[in-house]
Amino acid sequence: MHNIKDDISFSAIVAGLISVLVSFSGPALIIFQAAKIANLSALQLSSWLWAVSIASGLCGLILSFRYKLPIICAWSTPGAALLVSSWMNYSYAEAIGAFLLSALLVFITGITGIFEKLINKIPNEIVSALLAGILFNFGMNVFKVAETDIVVFIIMALSYYITKVMFPIFAVLVSLSLGILYTYVNNEFSFSQINLEWTTPIFTAPEFSLSATISLALPLFIVTMLSQNTPGVGVLRASGYNKLPISPIISFTGILSVFFAFFGSHAINLAAITAAICTNEGSHPDPNKRYIAGIFSGLLYILVGLFGSAIAVVFFSLPQSVISIIAGLALLGAISSGISQSFAKGCNHEAAIATLLVTASNVSLFGVGSAFWGIIVGLFVLFISSYNKKQLFNHLKSILNL
Repeated sequence: MHNIKDDISFSAIVAGLISVLVSFSGPALIIFQAAKIANLSALQLSSWLWAVSIASGLCGLILSFRYKLPIICAWSTPGAALLVSSWMNYSYAEAIGAFLLSALLVFITGITGIFEKLINKIPNEIVSALLAGILFNFGMNVFKVAETDIVVFIIMALSYYITKVMFPIFAVLVSLSLGILYTYVNNEFSFSQINLEWTTPIFTAPEFSLSATISLALPLFIVTMLSQNTPGVGVLRASGYNKLPISPIISFTGILSVFFAFFGSHAINLAAITAAICTNEGSHPDPNKRYIAGIFSGLLYILVGLFGSAIAVVFFSLPQSVISIIAGLALLGAISSGISQSFAKGCNHEAAIATLLVTASNVSLFGVGSAFWGIIVGLFVLFISSYNKKQLFNHLKSILNL
């Protein structure tokens, strides 16, 4: 039995904070780009931010509490990127209609169990390599910052590793605090623009068209499932949560997406990168107590939604160097775990390295991100290497005879 009061830990709360911080440091900027392309009003943009923040928060909060797992939800980043290139041809109401149809497809995919059946067939070494590949560049970026901001790098990296040895649960918070303090003292960061105001959501009646369905709804559904929910499940499985109730979770993200679509939310799904911050031992040494990070992350998302414009200023004002360093440091444990599990004894190392490299390449083909292609390439290598020369020749011969 879980007792939330006993399970609460400082490290899990910090992990939840960092996950939300990372979400708003980059992915949220794509929403601003899409809003500009679509010529949205300030009120429509505020409603969109309100919708994705509240929906992400409720999703993570409810699912983490219900299943006692560190389930982090977020809006579809590749989905927002898709809107940047496609939204200009459609009205706001048509886009809302497309968001609604996409969300219904996610719900149907979840409730029928189709997605869970497919995802359960992926071997563990592919899943672990997928996790490492998704996070690899975040780890690299910690050290790339040294080229442009050596002082911030030294302060944050040194404080992290020193605190990690002495007081592990405070390592990320100490590093982040010192980074913010340094940039604040050097006038690179300011709280002066903060003005707390309630965000007012705007309900919009959807309009449906065949063109918007083909150009917005279907691509949004595909990229959300392949580039977000698939790696999102992979991160949780790679962190040891193998009994994840996939179908109910995906169905729930679909239901929330349906409701909040009327207020501008394009898609809510499982997070991958920010989830990794909350699912590794940096969140809590005991995997059974990491769900607190999911609950706190959800609460913070809701707070951001309620005071969207004000709190967003804080996240957007933080120097990118601080965000890059703290994200990478918080993910080092997850990267290490992913790599070690990928190349453990008995795993297919060739399939694992292929998955890792393709995923880390950030290649995008046909509008689908590298996480999906990493899985496809890894499974292909696994399939090929499982045959000896004679078996492979006979199999290819039988295919050609078809």
